[in-house]
Amino acid sequence: MKKSYFSLLIILLLGICLRLYDLGSESLWVDEVSTVKNSKLSFVDGILDPFNNHPLHGILLHFWIRLFGDSEYSVRFPSVVFGVFSIIMVFFLGRQLFDEDAGLISAFLLSVSVFNISFSQEARAYALFVLLCIFSYYCLILFLESGKRIYSIANAIASGLCIWAHPYGVFILLAQYSSVLVYALRFPRVFRINRNWLKTQVITAIICFIYIFVMFSKGDGMFSGTAWIEPPSSNDVINSFNLFTGLTYAYLFPYPADVNLLYSQTLYCFWIVLIIASLYSLFVYSKKAKECRRPTDIFNIFLLASWFFTLTIFPLLISITFKPIFFSRFLIAATPVFYMLIAHGISSIGSEKTRNLILMILLFSSLCNARIYYVNQINEDWRGVADFVDSIADENDRIVFNNCYLIDSFNYYSNNTGNNHTYCISNASDLDDDLSFVLNDPTNQRLILVW
Repeated sequence: MKKSYFSLLIILLLGICLRLYDLGSESLWVDEVSTVKNSKLSFVDGILDPFNNHPLHGILLHFWIRLFGDSEYSVRFPSVVFGVFSIIMVFFLGRQLFDEDAGLISAFLLSVSVFNISFSQEARAYALFVLLCIFSYYCLILFLESGKRIYSIANAIASGLCIWAHPYGVFILLAQYSSVLVYALRFPRVFRINRNWLKTQVITAIICFIYIFVMFSKGDGMFSGTAWIEPPSSNDVINSFNLFTGLTYAYLFPYPADVNLLYSQTLYCFWIVLIIASLYSLFVYSKKAKECRRPTDIFNIFLLASWFFTLTIFPLLISITFKPIFFSRFLIAATPVFYMLIAHGISSIGSEKTRNLILMILLFSSLCNARIYYVNQINEDWRGVADFVDSIADENDRIVFNNCYLIDSFNYYSNNTGNNHTYCISNASDLDDDLSFVLNDPTNQRLILVW
């Protein structure tokens, strides 16, 4: 036990370092600025803001900013905390579902996942969403195994807050309810436990009702603000796979293109073999559980499968048949399941040398991926743009933006906000009229275009 906690501590230190490194170096991008702007509003106005689809994160950031300010480092730090606690929780969840080794490997994979690192370095709600999902499932499993009401209450609160963290939380609720239904049908003798669980779901219902009321009062419902999402394609599915595995950043800088191509193709093959082997180990595990009359182990597999597929397949089907809501980064709450699947496969390998070799390959590739992530300029450099414009602009100059939503990003960094006239092109079809209006304004000394 002490050895496992020491290993977890090492994994945590690695995860903390990867999430704190270079945290405030890049400018806030447009969505982060929107989050910060929303968090500076009054408590009620922030929740009712039509552009706020992640109200729980906004509420937490509202109070955080009042204590620690709104610098890049400060507003991103809560996401670091959520990301670190996710590593801890996935260890306990993996250990509860499988064994201690699977829990440690799950924590390791989550700690070095560039997908999760990147959103643990953003002033957005995704890291919080991941943490709530893991915690909710952990409490659900503890409740089903022990029947203690405290776990049911914790699960009810966490599940309800998942929706407040991200609209995809509705799929988490759907997955959990389907799992509990299967559990009730499979183990009818513990129906009393399910009745207690249903009582505590009143808490979830109240939390969800308040959220739905707030979102529909804005006009567009739960998935408001998704008009920019395009119908999904095969590239979106491939991109999601690349994000889960880290293959999005599979480069060996500064080696030539042919070396990088060989490296990325080798990693693709490695991950495909690893996934197939992990699925096979899960099949063997369920078969042994059936032979040894351990039905709860089979149920745990179903629990994970429903979590993963409900969070990935359902949005895809809805996007194809109804309204596009599928977007790769929204799937981040499915990564813990993916990593637990891989972790179980690795921990099932009999040879310790083989296990260690696989873990070393994963560590090496993840650190290489992280290096590419840190080196590349991912966000638009609004800090540099604002500094440059401030250095050349006079009070009679007009600053023209090609999109209205860019003005907030500029104003966040500009020291001369209010000294210059700003104007934005609201619609591309009105470009000629808008430019004519700006050019014919006699008060404009110069035009500075931010395009």
